[in-house]
Amino acid sequence: MGDAGSAPMPQRECGGCTLCCKVMGVNALNKAPGTWCAHCDIGAGCKIYETRPDGCRNFQCGFLTMPELDERFRPSGCHFVVNATAQRFEIHVDQQRPDAWRKQPYYSWIKQMSRRAQARKTVAMVFVGRRCWAIYPDRDDDLGIASPRDQAAVKLVDTVGGRRFEMFRIPGGADTSATE
Repeated sequence: MGDAGSAPMPQRECGGCTLCCKVMGVNALNKAPGTWCAHCDIGAGCKIYETRPDGCRNFQCGFLTMPELDERFRPSGCHFVVNATAQRFEIHVDQQRPDAWRKQPYYSWIKQMSRRAQARKTVAMVFVGRRCWAIYPDRDDDLGIASPRDQAAVKLVDTVGGRRFEMFRIPGGADTSATE
């Protein structure tokens, strides 16, 4: 979600941070979000780094890739991991610090990112374990507990304040072909 060409890519490393190995789910390993990966050497890194699954291989931590994030956004310090791509903006929060994303300066930044997400016809999401919230510029919607088979969809809705994109959860990966 960073603006390409606006700043050089930061030259950062994970260092001792391994929070992504805890807060994010990995389907290929049957690893649920909020549990430490069996292959994580906590504080050191992945024990199967060379053969890690594609989900891990393709993940790019926002702290490592987004120039606008300073040291306050190192996951081991702020207690959440930013996963931002052209299609998605997600915050994965450590369940031991479930309110970390609501603290300043993080909450204001997440709201700013929600405005950018809306401009890209998507919604910012926060996950604490399997519980998820859709984050909009004017509110936060608790979407409840998501199962691994649930899907998320965005649709354009008419509101008193005008048209906007909203996120909704489709339980159990149900057919979305009839959804507007």
